Amino acid sequence: MMENSGGASNLSEPQYSMNQEEEFYEQGETVLAYHGPQLYEAKILKAEERGDPVTGIQKRFYHIHYLGWNEKWDEWVDSTRMLKNNDFNKKLQSEISAEQKRLGKNTGPKLKPPGEQKPQKNKKKKEGPKDEPKLLHLPLPYIIRLRLAEDQSKIAQKHLVQAPRSPNVAEILADFSSFLIEALQDRKDAKTQEDEEYPNKPPITPPVLKPRMAEKIIDELKLYFDQVLGTFLLYRFERKQYLHLSKKNTKPSDCYGIEHLLRLLVKLPFLMNEVVWKEDKSTLVRSIAVELTRFLARSIGDYPLQHYKATAEYLKEDSRE
Repeated sequence: MMENSGGASNLSEPQYSMNQEEEFYEQGETVLAYHGPQLYEAKILKAEERGDPVTGIQKRFYHIHYLGWNEKWDEWVDSTRMLKNNDFNKKLQSEISAEQKRLGKNTGPKLKPPGEQKPQKNKKKKEGPKDEPKLLHLPLPYIIRLRLAEDQSKIAQKHLVQAPRSPNVAEILADFSSFLIEALQDRKDAKTQEDEEYPNKPPITPPVLKPRMAEKIIDELKLYFDQVLGTFLLYRFERKQYLHLSKKNTKPSDCYGIEHLLRLLVKLPFLMNEVVWKEDKSTLVRSIAVELTRFLARSIGDYPLQHYKATAEYLKEDSRE
């Protein structure tokens, strides 16, 4: 168990499907779609390739209709907002719903099938999904889930993460920043070239995310890692090591590596949902986080896990606490 000042927290909280690779869905397919942290049944009305409205990176989008909802709430989403409608994910849907009820959170509109909704007089009209605050949802690719499980297994075997680490979190985020800036620049160059070759074609909407803004958000993510590591991202077994490293006055992002960055991605939706965001900033942060998970999934081989067996002295000191 990982621990924080408010009690134990679990890396295995049921928020993500183990099958969350980049999925492709078909028109007419019934899926489970996220709205906030909840999952609802939806039908795919249309699918097409288009540039991400924030990053401009080309990806597949789906026009979905939530079953039992008014069609005015239909929306375009990408694959990170959907799961296959199978037994595994239906169980996940039930677990999430039960957890939200346990927490007493009303995270979505209470829906009834068409025909069961009774008109109510003198009541303020209920706001639909588009009027609700956008909660951060961050699906994790399967390869990342495997690395997290491996990390958890090593800790259970009384292995510590090598620290200081190389590459560390600061270096990994610098690699990601270079990758994303290049992707954004390529998108900008492609738009300029297309405008020159087809001057009469309706202009491509440029991505909302600019390189400077991307760099700023990635820097903020690194700062956030430094702030929350000691409270949210450590197993109890690692605290002795953390206290030793903290005496050297080095930033956590300069000491820790891929293992703890992946743990941050697990906890990020829960941590960020507690923050009051402006709508545009929330969208940008989510887009950056989604692109980071994809980047790490593609380049995970460049950042191997590094654990070592804790010494007898460390185990002895740890047992005294």
